[in-house]
Amino acid sequence: MGTVSRVHTFAAGDILTAAELNAEYDNLLTSSAINGGLDATNLGVTAGQVTASKALVVDASRNLAHATGANRINNLALSGTFESTGLVTATAGITSGANIVSDTDSTDNLGTTSIRWANLYVDSIGDTGQALAITAGANNVNVTAGTVAVTGAQTVSSTLGVTGLLTATAGVTSGSTIKSDTDSTDDLGTTSVRWANLYVDSIGDTGQALAVTAGANNVNVTAGTVAITGAQTISSTLGVTGLTTATGGVTSGGNIVSDTDSTDDLGTTSVRWANVYADSLGDTGQDLGIAATTVNLPSGFVFDYDAADVTITHSANTLTIAGGTLVGTINPDASSVLANGVTATTQSASDNSTKVATTAYADAAAAASAGTPGGSNTHVQFNNSGAFGGSANLTFDGTNLTATLSATSVLANGVTATTQSASDNSTKVATTAYVETAVASGGAGAAFSEFLLIGA
Repeated sequence: MGTVSRVHTFAAGDILTAAELNAEYDNLLTSSAINGGLDATNLGVTAGQVTASKALVVDASRNLAHATGANRINNLALSGTFESTGLVTATAGITSGANIVSDTDSTDNLGTTSIRWANLYVDSIGDTGQALAITAGANNVNVTAGTVAVTGAQTVSSTLGVTGLLTATAGVTSGSTIKSDTDSTDDLGTTSVRWANLYVDSIGDTGQALAVTAGANNVNVTAGTVAITGAQTISSTLGVTGLTTATGGVTSGGNIVSDTDSTDDLGTTSVRWANVYADSLGDTGQDLGIAATTVNLPSGFVFDYDAADVTITHSANTLTIAGGTLVGTINPDASSVLANGVTATTQSASDNSTKVATTAYADAAAAASAGTPGGSNTHVQFNNSGAFGGSANLTFDGTNLTATLSATSVLANGVTATTQSASDNSTKVATTAYVETAVASGGAGAAFSEFLLIGA
């Protein structure tokens, strides 16, 4: 091969023009010094790669190309660095044994917004300490793999849809709501792998029943205050070791039972229930104590003993006892008056006790004592061997209301009378005391004959 002389000598800073390049290539291609032209032999490439002259052409746009595809270079192997300030188009692909690196950090793209790569086969995306943004607009980002491993704390600014199992060994932090894709279908945890604790401000929503299932185990809720808003239903046992405050009330379909007999109270000495609506208070064989200064019962209140065996009814300031027998002692005060029509047991005849006598008892006694008066008119009646008796020695003047003893009557020994004042000088009976006083005073004011007559 001969020597080819350059057509133009370039200095540092010169601008390479298409005309100058074409002149140099034409010089090479037409020079007889290289055996009549540039071919596969003197290019040092495999025969057949260049089959015609002028296989390398720089056009007016300074592109290294050829109008005929058969005349282009099929493969280009570079042992150094390939630099291109323009667009490199590799229609058959690019195979690199080293990194493909952009010349400016965080500036260049792989693909464009209109021409995208079909798939990206890599072992890792992004690097440590650098945020990785995956932007898909309104479209989904679909990742197909047996396992997608995300190391460290990562932020998803839009929706992360996972059709398989999502395992986050370091946990998940969300700045918004975590939702199931189907209502009332998915669970948090499983029957064998459960969450240790649930830290939330609210469980459930308005109008939706909330079921808490623990089987035979307890559901333990530890909190300063557990607030339940609205009407809630507890289908099993609710055990509370602290204070339960139900501002909306409590409705129970079963018994409300204390955990210790005769120990707990309903209400306190300072906070009491307004009313107790119940069909029964207390139980059989158990004393019921009412500790109150006054028990106020409404008008018409009825005490019913043993299914109306005995009733005590209040109405208009009156207590009416019906049925049964009143046993015991009633001690009304002196001003008490039995209401008209009060009844009592009629005692047997000649009872002669402090028991109450009924009108029936009095009528029977009067009838038993009725008989024909003894003696004559004005005779005072006396018991004459069980019958009425009368005597002319003792009469009664109903007009003047005076009783008279006959002249032959003798007063029984020891009969007493009122001692009249000294010098009474009347027809009144004188007692021995009156006489003794008169004698001691010397008979003043009385004739001596009177003393002799009285003492006869």
